[in-house]
Parts: sequence; structure tokens; C-alpha cells
Amino acid sequence: MTSSNAAESLPAFRSPTAGDIPGLLPSTTAPAPPAPVVQPDYTAARSMLDFIDRMSERLRPGAQRFIQGLVPEIRETYRAMHVALDRTSADLDEVRSALALLAAGTAPERAAGDGAVTLRSELAAPGEPLDDDLVEAAYAGILTLAERLGGMGSERLVEAIETIELGFLALESAYREQTQQLAQARERLAQGWAKRATALPGPDDAPPPPGLEQISQFGLTPDQVSFFEENGYVGPITLSSPQEMARIRRWIDRAGFLHTASPIYASGSPRGSAEARDWHLIYPEVHALCTHPAMVAVMEALLGPDLLLWRSQFMRKEAGAPALAWHQDGSFPGGKMIPALNPVKTVSAWLAIDSAQVDNGCVWVVPGSHKGELEYERREASKGQGLFHRGFEVQYAIPEEQAVPMVLEPGQFMVFDCQTLHGSSHNPSPWRRLGLAARYTSADVRVYEGQDVDGQGYALDRFGCVLVAGEDRYGHNVMAQAPKA
Repeated sequence: MTSSNAAESLPAFRSPTAGDIPGLLPSTTAPAPPAPVVQPDYTAARSMLDFIDRMSERLRPGAQRFIQGLVPEIRETYRAMHVALDRTSADLDEVRSALALLAAGTAPERAAGDGAVTLRSELAAPGEPLDDDLVEAAYAGILTLAERLGGMGSERLVEAIETIELGFLALESAYREQTQQLAQARERLAQGWAKRATALPGPDDAPPPPGLEQISQFGLTPDQVSFFEENGYVGPITLSSPQEMARIRRWIDRAGFLHTASPIYASGSPRGSAEARDWHLIYPEVHALCTHPAMVAVMEALLGPDLLLWRSQFMRKEAGAPALAWHQDGSFPGGKMIPALNPVKTVSAWLAIDSAQVDNGCVWVVPGSHKGELEYERREASKGQGLFHRGFEVQYAIPEEQAVPMVLEPGQFMVFDCQTLHGSSHNPSPWRRLGLAARYTSADVRVYEGQDVDGQGYALDRFGCVLVAGEDRYGHNVMAQAPKA
């Protein structure tokens, strides 16, 4: 089904309790948020830019050159604004953490870089400002597009221009507001720090931050394996502390690679899926998350000793983003309906980078839905408008009261079978929800067998599976090496 009615297909959302989630560890939910601030979907605005770019190919050469000269400038400014917002948000998150620790009197026990950094160079630096001239020029370009295209009599064009303008203004407003909040928070931190007579310890004598190395036991118990086999999912499972994940989140946001073209798949689709995929083949930091002992031990318990990592994908849900309809990952056929796996056998891990709560669009699963065939109604849809931009939409006949919200704190993950029915609620909160999905299979499975492109049409000449445990006893697949640090 399309995003417009996806929310109707998911159950009414409420804050879960431990009793709502059978077989799972209790999870502490976040405090009640302030009044929601629903903002236009930035991804939708970028998609409308792609639509106008494609539409221009049907116009006269002069009009085509005019539009294709403006759209790249606007698109690049969108990207720059989004990166700037992410970086500012990451800085603000750290300063607020430092303020909380300072107020609690625990700052001397914490080390820089663990998500609660001290008032040193990282926080004293103002960060990279957004180029105001670039923003003004891009907005002028949007107004020019509106003037030139608005008179063509197309409701779709008018809607596209409106979506682009509203998304642009909301993105700029969010960045300006975050910048102001960051400056105020830094000032409060500096004032609070000035009142303390004792300096924080330096990096040489500070204790190690609580993080990955303090969790010594990984894997699943026999009861958890049985729960997975019966229900098709299990979690939450702890990979790192929230403080360590805050450090990783800061790195992701400041690096800005989720807004750049993929070096594996080049430019992305309108949904931005290429930009989100397989960064474990590029960055050692992402590879380390996907091959962390917590992940590997769980997958060994479910898939056996010889493990391949064949996909990673950042799952980003912005403030105001719509629900994602119920679906099964299955063989990951993409819009071209080309199965990725033979036989179909894969388990996904969904790691929370940001907090994933009911309030900001966490994943929901339907227990037991991985068994057998599910009843559903398939309907034809306009090109690019169906589920994951396929030519159809699906309405499942399921007892939605059985759906379970997978509430995760940063550093926790859950795992689910590729046939488990799942979806995510809309995000009415002012907070982003970012997660990392890593997908594993056993070495006997053939991945993209005989294919030059995947189901979404992306070339596979730079793709490869990564052996994360055991041996490759079969030689079925193109293999890739871990990226060098």
C-alpha cells in the first residue's frame, strides 16, 4: 500500500509495557515528549526534485536546460542543509549530555568521546556554518521554478513545487533553531563549568568510557532461540551502552555520508536507498558494528557457524515521516522483482542508533507471521507508487492486535526472520529515528546468483559478501574484504 494509507494498516499505537512484549527483556521507555512538531517530509521534497528533473526531459530544449540548470543547485543545497542539521543536532546532543552530567556532579568520572564530552575543543569550536548565500540562491531558484512551471496547468507540478518549498523552509528553520539552541546550551555549559574549581581529568588519566568492552557475554540462550523459532523475532539485545552509541551517532552525523552518493551504487533512487546501503564495505566503523561479537554470536545461534554479511542499510525516519506498511522482506526482490537469495534464508538485525520508541516510529512485528502463507490482497498501483515503489500494493489480512512494538534504546538491537511481517508507525515527534539493519545468511546460500544488477536496478560490480564467522566452504559468492582502517 502507499504511504498515504499505510498508517491505517498499523494498529493504534500506545506506550508498551514489559507485559505487552512476551519473551522480551523489559525496556525503559523515553519520557513523554513535548507537543509534537510535525514537519514536512524532507525526503518527499527531494523526491519531487527528481520528479521535476525527469519531467523536464519532455519539454523543449530551452526549458529543459533551464530546469536542469536549477535542480542540481537546489538538490545540493538540500543535502548541505541536511548535513548541517545533523551535525548541529549531534553537537547539541553532546552538549546537553555534558550539561546533565555536570548538573549531576558525575562529569569527572566520564571521558571525552563517550557521548558526554567535556567543554574542550570539541564543544568550544562553533562547527561548520551553513552558507547563507547558497541557501538564498537555492530558495530563489525554487521561486523561479514555481513561477515558470506554475502556469503549465499541471496539479502534480503545483503540488511538487509546494512540497519542495515547504520542505526547504522547514529544513532551514530547523537548522536555524538548532543552531540557536546549541549556542545557548554551550553558554550554559561554559557558565556551569566556570563555577567548578576542579578540572576534569585529561584523556591519559580518565577511566575508559562504559561501552562495548564492558559487555562480556553474547549470544542467545536456548529459550531465546526457541522464542525466535516460534515467533520469528527476538530482542532487545544489548550491543553497547547508550553512551557509546551516542559517540557513534555523533560520528555518523558529522561524517554526513548518508547524504552523499554511494561509492558502491553511485547515485541513489528517489527514496535514497542507495545512499543508505552497504557502507560497511566503505567505513571500518560501520563494518565494526555489523561484525560486532554481539551480532555474530546471535546469528551463529540462528544460522549456523559459517556466516555471510550481505547487506547493511541505515533506516532513517525523519520527524513527520509517514508509516511504512506491513511487509515481508522475503527474497529482497526490489522493484524489478528479481530475488536476491537462493535459497531464501536470511535473518536481519535492527540496531538502534537513535532511540526507537512508539512515539517516533519504531518497528512493529507480528509474532508467528513467518510461518506458512499469509492471506493478502494485491492491488495494482501507479508506477513508482506501490510498496517500495513497485507496481502494486499489498493489504494483509492479519490480527493487528497481536502486533508488537520493538522499543529499543540506543545500543540495543532486535533480530527477525526475512518472512516475519513487520512495518513501522509514523513519526509525529520532533525527533529522528535512525537505525542500522544488517542482514546475514549462511555460506551455502547464493547471493545475487548470475546477476549484474539487483532488484532495484543497481549495478553489482562493486558488491561483495563479507565472511564474518566460520569458513566459506562453497565458493558460491563474490566476496569482499573488510575496509581498511
